[in-house]
Amino acid sequence: MSSYLRRIYTLPAELEESLAADLLQEGTLGASVETQPDGRLRLIAWFPPPGGGSAAGMRRPTERAVVAIAASPPEAPAPLPPGNWPPLAAPPRAWPPLPAPPRVWPPLPAGVELVAEDVLPDADWMAEYRRRAVPFPVGRTLLIDPREPDDPEPAVTEAAAGAAAVDPAAAGGVAPGASAAGAAAPGATAAGAAAPGHSATGNAAPGATGGAAPGATATGGAASGDAAATVAVAGRRLLRLPARTAFGIGSHPSTSLALELLEGAELAGRAVLDAGTGTGILAFAALVWGAAQVVGFDSDPVAAFQARTNSRLNALHPSLFAGRAAALAPRRRWQGAAGRFDVVVANVVPEEILPDLADLLPALAAGGALILSGLPAERADEVEARLAALGLTETGRRLDGEWVALQLVRGAGGEAAGRPGARP
Repeated sequence: MSSYLRRIYTLPAELEESLAADLLQEGTLGASVETQPDGRLRLIAWFPPPGGGSAAGMRRPTERAVVAIAASPPEAPAPLPPGNWPPLAAPPRAWPPLPAPPRVWPPLPAGVELVAEDVLPDADWMAEYRRRAVPFPVGRTLLIDPREPDDPEPAVTEAAAGAAAVDPAAAGGVAPGASAAGAAAPGATAAGAAAPGHSATGNAAPGATGGAAPGATATGGAASGDAAATVAVAGRRLLRLPARTAFGIGSHPSTSLALELLEGAELAGRAVLDAGTGTGILAFAALVWGAAQVVGFDSDPVAAFQARTNSRLNALHPSLFAGRAAALAPRRRWQGAAGRFDVVVANVVPEEILPDLADLLPALAAGGALILSGLPAERADEVEARLAALGLTETGRRLDGEWVALQLVRGAGGEAAGRPGARP
């Protein structure tokens, strides 16, 4: 896609969810929301360019190939024998296509105002963020470096224990569909709540390693760009996760909450499933913290490729695939109880995880822990009640601003049981 249509709205906070639903019906690629000084929200929504000129470019590669074959001209007929043939008729004139009529948008709800509409060219929306970003600590033992893999590794200092990532919005690099706190790509679904868990590309060289071996201390040179200060923390495991368009580099509260609960579980020798892996950060963290087997998947194939690139970059190798939870069923048939996971972690919004519960929960072993993050605070109780009805019991909850993460346990036969493997 060579361009995007951007529409900017202002609205009261209580209309956010209804407007988000309306925009999804209109085909939005994603949205971001910020609160203005007067308390109203400023919502930026992204759409395909006017006229749908790039609709063919949005097809899957196989679909484009079929279209190209169908549009190919037939083979030329055999030449006519010599003779006194009349001249051929002139071919019909090829007229240029008429411009598409202007799009008719439905009327806005009372209280919602459209303040701007423009068309912007496609760009590397996270380039400025990567240029200004610095490594930052997450949890008790990780150090996340969101810069390009060819940048030097950060120096280690204790003074940077409280360092934080540069906000993409402050750096001028918010992508279509990203919230000011995250980095979701066009296609993120929640207006005002960047959908954890989606879309990316990456170009790290195969076999490149950006950090020390699991459990080692990160060392190296100073950070580059405007953030030249050293911001690493001694004793932390460095994870290089270049900030492109995949969600999950640790700066968003939903990711840090999931990491906090995952770090508090006893993972040594356990099997862990990362549902909606995004950049792969949770899968990598599970390996660093001693998990014997880690599987990660994402319904977005591009995110799975990004996670694979990050896997090579960090010399951490979970099993990764593109698909949904239903793809795990053959594993259970082949391996029985051994095909289940001791811990399942998912950092995705409720709209993404709830439809997959019927396929996801059978993958969780009896006595296993389910960690769910990416839950808006106002929906956490709803999700917990639904899981309780399925035989899971809440054993932990973390809150950061408007985001909540839950930890639940599945008992034998789906009945509640004690908390598995948690550290005292």
